[in-house]
Amino acid sequence: PPEFRSSLESGKSHSMTDYRKGDVYCFGLIMLFTVSGLKPLAELSSSSIQDEIELPTPSIPKEYIGDPNDIIAKSIIECTIDTPEKRPTAEDVIEKFYRGKNPYLSEADEGELFSCGFMDKTDIFVADSCTDEDASQKGFFESRIRPSGYQHDDLSCPIQVESKPCRDRYENWDKEEEYIANYQEFSRQAKDKIIDNNPTVALKRLAFARPGEDECQRVEMFFKQSEYVHHRAMRKIWMSLNEQQKQDAIPNKADVNPFFSNTFGLHVAILTDEGPGNPQYFVFPQRAKRAGMSAPGAFTCGAVESASTPDIKGEGTSRRVDLVNTAVRGLREELGLELSGSDTEAVCLTTIYLKTDTHEWGLCGFVDLTDDRIKPENHISADNLKDRFSSGPKDKFEHQTLTFVKFTLEDMVDFVFENHDNFASSAKLVVVKVLQAFFGWSRVQREFESRKVTS
Repeated sequence: PPEFRSSLESGKSHSMTDYRKGDVYCFGLIMLFTVSGLKPLAELSSSSIQDEIELPTPSIPKEYIGDPNDIIAKSIIECTIDTPEKRPTAEDVIEKFYRGKNPYLSEADEGELFSCGFMDKTDIFVADSCTDEDASQKGFFESRIRPSGYQHDDLSCPIQVESKPCRDRYENWDKEEEYIANYQEFSRQAKDKIIDNNPTVALKRLAFARPGEDECQRVEMFFKQSEYVHHRAMRKIWMSLNEQQKQDAIPNKADVNPFFSNTFGLHVAILTDEGPGNPQYFVFPQRAKRAGMSAPGAFTCGAVESASTPDIKGEGTSRRVDLVNTAVRGLREELGLELSGSDTEAVCLTTIYLKTDTHEWGLCGFVDLTDDRIKPENHISADNLKDRFSSGPKDKFEHQTLTFVKFTLEDMVDFVFENHDNFASSAKLVVVKVLQAFFGWSRVQREFESRKVTS
């Protein structure tokens, strides 16, 4: 912007308003280059500005503008006015030229969220998926290469545990009174035994790496211990925000917002073992319809469990939360499936995701009970699993029914096509990722796309 190039301005301390007006000027230049390919301010260079030499008079090529009333041309002309005070604000640009809606944000949101064929409307953002490229193209049934998922060592993550639960919030927050009211509301529900105010494990930092020549997929996560009532209070505020406010809170969905992220869940699908030559079954539990339940009546895949105190190991500053233990615990407490020792090596966790509607982070995957790493007594069938569930595992009250679907691509896609409107949001992602792991990415995509055409 010209106000930052003037030698008279070089020693001036600029205000936030100055920088915002400068941003609008830069937006105009970017729009000019985007629609014309003409380079604005071509006479300037980074070195000439840094050295504060006698700067040439820069030019903004506007000869491409045939009709000054063209909406894009008008926005460029107004944004690149030399006098900062005469430029519109960013809000003015959106309101005047984009009818109050930022088209770039909405297009990005649509492209960012998970979709597969007829399931084209989800609230799931996939932050990372750990897959073997060759194996995922063909799928396990053809390649015979078992998906490995993230290394289990990476899923034992540092966690900060204080004497009081972490209740991080913005300083001088305009939503503080609303938060207090929400906190009191959910505290009353906990007192009335409608919900349980259990400790939660809150994701606060997330990083991915691809080290070495083989670019092995690694993940690093850092957690703090929080509580369920705080999570619900913050979640209610998140769900009340409009899309622009959510975009401001997380401009990049792969970045963790440390204030709204107050839990972490595991969603683990199950494939049964029906014996040699017989097709396996995929387990779809249906959530109970009772007060305080998340997504009452919705289908999930296998077990859904939040990381909590039982998953924290160690003492003091060396405490770590074991997310594989969370997965194993969920399978045991919700469905009665007992995995221990070498069995746990078969737990394959592949995908880190964000539920953007509720701002809840999670990790999903599956366990295949035909895996040789699982002890023979745990190679259980659908009938066996039904019996275990009916006998009443610890958290049986969370589900009302179990539905078993034959694990063939056609049968699975039929069931998903008929019932996906009643799926918990993360279940849509889980079922597709498991199908891709076993049948191959392209076959699954074609099958889902074909149903989209006929729907």
